[in-house]
Amino acid sequence: CDGSFALHLKYAYWDGKTWYTETVDPRSATGKFNSLALDSKGQPHIAYSDVDLGDLRYATWTGSEWRFSIPESHQQAEGWVGIGSSIEIDRAGIPHIGYVDVGHRQIKYATWQAETGWKSQVVDTISGKADNIDRVSLKFDSRQRPHIAYWDSGAGVLRYAILTQKGW
Repeated sequence: CDGSFALHLKYAYWDGKTWYTETVDPRSATGKFNSLALDSKGQPHIAYSDVDLGDLRYATWTGSEWRFSIPESHQQAEGWVGIGSSIEIDRAGIPHIGYVDVGHRQIKYATWQAETGWKSQVVDTISGKADNIDRVSLKFDSRQRPHIAYWDSGAGVLRYAILTQKGW
């Protein structure tokens, strides 16, 4: 060990007898603020942060290789994004991610659209400074509506949002 602190994104799975571990993203500072969801075929989908760059990243296993994309970059957001990510896969196999845009103190929601790629929207603005920002949780209800719970440290409260036809 050379004493460096790299934080590579890794994935581990159990086959019933043995644990297997592999490095998904070998770049430094990619193994923090991650969230894992499995699709209906058992394939992993991971939302994670590139802490050095400030990007929200996404990786999925196709069955033969890892595929990567960037739902929102620090350039797009004009600031640091991707902390506190929480990923869910809907019944159609589409990934959805709840996360924090630190630069703008916003909770955001990104979803994949085959025609246009990732689309992100603002859920809410956090009051005060964005500390304790690793606390976002995304889940779908039985009607496939996204629900997001998150900590608003400025107000000192746990907040809850649901996406309806009228918005968040």
